[in-house]
Amino acid sequence: MAKHQSHADRSIALMERDDRVAKVESTLKKALTPLYTVSEVAEYLQVSPSTVYRMIQDGRLSGVRVGHGIRFTPDNLAQMIEENALESW
Repeated sequence: MAKHQSHADRSIALMERDDRVAKVESTLKKALTPLYTVSEVAEYLQVSPSTVYRMIQDGRLSGVRVGHGIRFTPDNLAQMIEENALESW
């Protein structure tokens, strides 16, 4: 019976480890916000990369400089979309 109990203990330990791994993965996903390139944002908005650069220059879109490039968070895009929403036609 001790052998069977040992198997149960191992199963519990594995489940506890899986729970810890899931918590770490969840924390990392929350902490590491995805960053999008100019090209990815242009594709998402269905505009050219030149339009994205123009939106940055005129203040409609903000981002962060990473090395020589510019990156955008989902919050940057959401803010731009919200601030440029049409009230009515």
